[in-house]
Amino acid sequence: MSAIAAFHVRRGNADCDLIGGMLDASPHRGSERILESYGSVALGIARDPQWPRASLFRGDRFIAALAGRLDNSSHLRTALSFPAGSQHADQSDAAIVAAAFQKWGLAGISRLRGSFSGLLTDGVSLWAFRDQFGSRPLFFHQEGERFFLATEVKQILAGSRIPKEPDLEHLSGVLFGGVDFTTAYKGVSRIPKASVVRVAPKVSSLEVTKYWDPSSASVDTRRIDLETAIEGTRQALHTAVFRVLTGEDAILLSGGLDSPALAAFAAKATSGNGPVQAVTSIYPDFPTVDESQWTRMAAEHLSIPLHEFVADAGSLDDLEFWTRRLDGPVNVVSVSQAAEAYRVARALGARTVMTGEMAEMVFESRAYLLDHLFSRGQIRAAFGSMGGARRALRRHRWLTGELARIFAPPPWTAAYYRRHPRPLKGIPLWIDRNHLRASADMVDFDALPARERWAEMQVAWMVGPGVMFEADEICAASCGVESRRPFADVDLVEYVLTLPAEVKFPALRTKPLLRAAMRGLLPDALIDRKDKTLFNAFSEAKADYETLRQLLLAPSYQFAGVDYAYLATRLQEQSMPAWELRWARTLARLHAFLNQW
Repeated sequence: MSAIAAFHVRRGNADCDLIGGMLDASPHRGSERILESYGSVALGIARDPQWPRASLFRGDRFIAALAGRLDNSSHLRTALSFPAGSQHADQSDAAIVAAAFQKWGLAGISRLRGSFSGLLTDGVSLWAFRDQFGSRPLFFHQEGERFFLATEVKQILAGSRIPKEPDLEHLSGVLFGGVDFTTAYKGVSRIPKASVVRVAPKVSSLEVTKYWDPSSASVDTRRIDLETAIEGTRQALHTAVFRVLTGEDAILLSGGLDSPALAAFAAKATSGNGPVQAVTSIYPDFPTVDESQWTRMAAEHLSIPLHEFVADAGSLDDLEFWTRRLDGPVNVVSVSQAAEAYRVARALGARTVMTGEMAEMVFESRAYLLDHLFSRGQIRAAFGSMGGARRALRRHRWLTGELARIFAPPPWTAAYYRRHPRPLKGIPLWIDRNHLRASADMVDFDALPARERWAEMQVAWMVGPGVMFEADEICAASCGVESRRPFADVDLVEYVLTLPAEVKFPALRTKPLLRAAMRGLLPDALIDRKDKTLFNAFSEAKADYETLRQLLLAPSYQFAGVDYAYLATRLQEQSMPAWELRWARTLARLHAFLNQW
């Protein structure tokens, strides 16, 4: 529950009153306001006095503001040698940012770890930055000599007073893919993650500097064996979890491997406020969905309190409220269902809520793995990743095709897949596939040499605008908590990237390295679990066809690429599978947003 805002003018002095009005547009961010102005820049923070997750510092040369938290603040204080009794007696995160910038320049931002967005000014220029994964949102509007920047789009709209017009191209991208740095409102864009943006009087356009850009050149560069990698993975996970703990913590526990792995390290923490609490949803009416057998096993093994609640929220619940709160539709997270869990955690006294999200990206990015291994002559490792030579050779036709693809000249491979695209699954017949599009920064992996494809894929998930993180952060703040994802820890991610492919994927099982690292820390039955829980039955039971029909049968605006007539037939039949419902719900959110006009 925190926010930052800034206003920059190219000539004259900036007014703090404008910042106060911007922050007031999001009262859920906290009641306390701290405002400062310095020459051509005014900035401020909003925070909850009982949970002050923002700070503002005014030094001799800089004013700094930070929303969120630096996880490595103690390390940075030591590196900066904060002298007692000086202006740095202010030990806030904002003071650390100012000192780091003053000592190391832009390189100081790259030393920060955590979930944050920040501002710096010397009274002339304004620097804005976000954390490496963009877990804290930060938006801007620039017009003429005025520049507005804030945590939420509604704050930008309140300060700039620009007309509230929908960006139809952006909305189409939400449905068909290709969302970039625009937002649902014309004239408002997002600051790129892992970047510093500078606004200066004599610079007409924004200066964007990427301060963290993990390269594929770092992939598979560490020469270690499996046992050493297991120990290193455990240490990296330990650090990632302990960084986010505050003493008022909960973890959203599932019956898989990811969140129990985090809980295993969190359970070791000692705090005056008690142990980490586990929160899990149960589905007594949906036996194929319910994971209570596994979550209870994990909680009992780790000796942490487990709080169960019966999941009831549907994906379209409170649709109008969330559309306005998020300043637009999103298709990457079910906000109402996330809010249900966050509210349970908050009722238990938690302020920080951990989730196991991003483990798939870090530990299970297998695409083009065979290209990597075969092209390097690692035949034994390649067969091992397929479950053994005998198992692979039994699928000799598939294996022959894979080898032909791997060793064919890249232009041939790329040309073949342009003419014979891989089949697209899970696309409704009422969606025109010709409208589907990829992000502008998407790499054509088939056009790369076989030796480079897997390495490029390992870092590909880190690009893009980070819309899911933004929406989830706003949702969590609305519920009075802060969401954290220890698997999206910079140092953990960088460590796993460097591991040899044959160590990271020694077997066909999913996440084999993570499973090996958790052996002895979690029950073997949980680690060796082979079935995967699908939530299709619950999703289909919560279809809410009435709301879908209200929004989609006769909308005032129709997106090109959608066959609304056939969609109407499907809605009347009320027999959509879960994957088709996801498309319908995304389209419904788009129309709920457009219904404001």
